[in-house]
Amino acid sequence: MTITILGASGRMGSAVANLFARELANADIEETVIGTYRNAPLAIDGVQDVQLDANDEKALAALCTQSDTVIDCLGPSAVYGERVSRVCDACSTPLISLGHVHAQGARGQILQAGAIPGFLAGAFLLAGTSAKNDVEMIYEFNGTLTPAAAHDILATDYSNGLDASYGKPHATSVDATVAIPYSDAVTWELACKHHLEVHAFSIWPQALLEAFHAPADMGLDRRALSMSAASTLGYNHDTLVHIITNPGTYDQDIITLHIPSLYEFSAAGAWLAWQESPCQNTDEAKPFALVAWDNLPSIIERALQMSGGWISRSGEDEAEEGEL
Repeated sequence: MTITILGASGRMGSAVANLFARELANADIEETVIGTYRNAPLAIDGVQDVQLDANDEKALAALCTQSDTVIDCLGPSAVYGERVSRVCDACSTPLISLGHVHAQGARGQILQAGAIPGFLAGAFLLAGTSAKNDVEMIYEFNGTLTPAAAHDILATDYSNGLDASYGKPHATSVDATVAIPYSDAVTWELACKHHLEVHAFSIWPQALLEAFHAPADMGLDRRALSMSAASTLGYNHDTLVHIITNPGTYDQDIITLHIPSLYEFSAAGAWLAWQESPCQNTDEAKPFALVAWDNLPSIIERALQMSGGWISRSGEDEAEEGEL
């Protein structure tokens, strides 16, 4: 069996490749893991590196054809997502993508296996919510954004609300409103489907918001570089996801997910998607959160454990970080 990780030399892809190599070795599972790079060869124990230009569709198809599962970590997803999805579909190779973009009509594919957009969108299930609950989720993202991640955020058009397409490559405008990340839209969609009243908000460091207000003639690539650079300025605490049940009432309860590294957390999501949700059982391209809905609370908790994160309730467990 061969698992191919596309973009394994990138920040996200290297986290996925390292985690797969470690977990497969720990479980004594014999799988061949291939990681692709464009310029600099990999140096990851247990991963065979293969040079690939993802713009070369024939080379991409040849690699996907010899793979039993492809894990797409190429970025920006707005640039590569549809192409990888289409090629894997044509090769009948199951795909796990950390992005959202896919080819129309694609089958056997799991999308959004990373944190954002991804299975974090169903985190409100950890609060034991029901149709009678009012739930508020506040995403507080911190840490460094790669230029590819910044590109995907900037290249997303939210003008149509829930109908907006993550990774749409030609967004009509770029301004501070785009700071609402794509996971919020997924959260709303999931909540609507399951008859929950969920309000999602986001807090981004001010430096990132300032990057959105760059001169209009700067262009998308330069904006992404500016946004990535700004994300390194003075923000060093964990990413936090606050789930507030019955906000503003005496009975409100707050569950907070502490995520030291979104990259490691996303890599855990890709691993669990490979373990828990075989692509062969997916008759179309579906988000991981929907495919694994029944087990989503357990999957989020396992991803936190694998990536060094933890959960606190109503602020009472902050001091326990060092004990875990």
